[in-house]
Amino acid sequence: MPPKNTDPNKPKGRTSAYAFFIKHQRAIYKEQGKSLDFSAFAKDCSDEWKHLGPESKEKFGRLAAEDKKRYDHEMKGYVPPAGATKGGRGRKKKDPNAPKRPLSAFLFFCQDRRPAIKAKNPSYTIGNTAKVLGKDWKGLDEEKRKPFEAKAEKDRQRYEQEKRDYVPAGEDDEEEEEDDEYED
Repeated sequence: MPPKNTDPNKPKGRTSAYAFFIKHQRAIYKEQGKSLDFSAFAKDCSDEWKHLGPESKEKFGRLAAEDKKRYDHEMKGYVPPAGATKGGRGRKKKDPNAPKRPLSAFLFFCQDRRPAIKAKNPSYTIGNTAKVLGKDWKGLDEEKRKPFEAKAEKDRQRYEQEKRDYVPAGEDDEEEEEDDEYED
């Protein structure tokens, strides 16, 4: 199902040389009566494409070039409808005033220990540092974890309170209008 904001009159996108090769292979498989699941078919096609010579690939390259001309020609005459958006759904914008999520006990432990590990091993990458921190956290006994878990609990309570007090942008105007209705 296409996304809501797509124009049904928009020209179909251009097809790559590899996509033409896949169509060709699918026709051959159907002709031979082979039935493979999609992943096996895709793997076979990928392997064949890798071992295909440049002269064989050129045939599909020509088809792709012709399809690109078709697409470019159709796009010259295409005018998107008013209000059409470019791209897909996009990502929802995050409210910068929204409460920050709470940190876990492990993240408090990382904040505490990371500087010491980096000082001891300045050549460590982020991944190496994370591995050491994870190993150290797993080896930490319950008694030594308690201060970090207490910080995490305190941060969780802070987050819950801020979440209760938080009014998303634009909603405070609606509440004022509702309050006005009941003042009569």
